[in-house]
Amino acid sequence: MSATLNAMKTIAIAAVAALAITAVGQGVWGALAFVNAKVSPAIPWAPAVMLVVLPLLLGVLSGRVGPKAGAAERRAMLPLKAVSSKVWAWSLISGAFGLAGVALLWITFGELLPAAPNAMPDVSHMPRWTVLAFLVTSIVAAPLTEECAFRGYAMGMIRKVAPDGWALVLVSLMFAAAHLTQGFYLTKLTVYFLVGLGLGFTALRAGSLVPAMVLHSIGDLVFFTLVWPNDAHRQHVTLATADQTFWLQVAAMVALQALAVAAYVRLAAVTRTAAKDPSTGLGLAAA
Repeated sequence: MSATLNAMKTIAIAAVAALAITAVGQGVWGALAFVNAKVSPAIPWAPAVMLVVLPLLLGVLSGRVGPKAGAAERRAMLPLKAVSSKVWAWSLISGAFGLAGVALLWITFGELLPAAPNAMPDVSHMPRWTVLAFLVTSIVAAPLTEECAFRGYAMGMIRKVAPDGWALVLVSLMFAAAHLTQGFYLTKLTVYFLVGLGLGFTALRAGSLVPAMVLHSIGDLVFFTLVWPNDAHRQHVTLATADQTFWLQVAAMVALQALAVAAYVRLAAVTRTAAKDPSTGLGLAAA
């Protein structure tokens, strides 16, 4: 009983820690971007400030900056080591297939089950170079913060009290829950959960957060530029009225997800499980 209570306490602390880290990283960028866009949109000073804030945040979370007390524990929570070219290759291949598949799943859900579009900032009054600076900062700030929060701290904590599979599922649920700010829609939450599973599996097998961070940035770029801006304009269909284009889209989605699963299996094959030591972060190493 005490072990169960301890596990529940650890999971709760992990969830709070992940949400707090996300709130700090995303909150600072959101506030700076809002003020920048309102006060001086012609000068992208907010991205410049984040060039200082993000490395500082990463340094503190990884135990390389800040108080020495607990630095080793913080460093273990954020494995940022280099991985082999083979692990990089299969991480990117599986991630690319997976992200393309969930992008089509998001679009398909949007056509079948209408939901409020994700809020997109109005950049019509901003110069293009400011918009570009905001976009680049956004696809760096969110992945770095969220990977540290969920695949780093939360995963590291939960793996001390639960098997890796359960840790992966629980952290993916937390990751999905963190996006409830975009509305309580099971369709959206399903996509975020699947993205969390893919990024979490990649981090576990690679033994490093770096491939997951890169994939997360690529995914955000795709959704920011190609998916979310079109959500409000999608034609709604039913299974009875769906045309050939819709079913080809569904077929492509299924095919991409099948390819992603096959690539994840290959990623697992080219990595090996190191001797499990919860104190050393993700605890997996490249073969």
